[in-house]
Amino acid sequence: NDDASIDHKILKNSQSFISQGLKAYDALHLALAESSSCDILLTTDDTLIRRAARIQPRPRVRVENPTRWLDEAVEQ
Repeated sequence: NDDASIDHKILKNSQSFISQGLKAYDALHLALAESSSCDILLTTDDTLIRRAARIQPRPRVRVENPTRWLDEAVEQ
């Protein structure tokens, strides 16, 4: 999928994330990442990382700090 367009499913997922504590743009970014089959969403926003970790059911996309992700990747 070369481009991400916002459809009803993305908006529905975004609303679910908002209802669980994410800010609107953060929720939309996460919903778009999921719809684009991303494995990871890198961010330096610690609040987003903490809130995303509490979402149920767990998002398919991992939300992580880029430095922590890189440290883990180098260790492997």
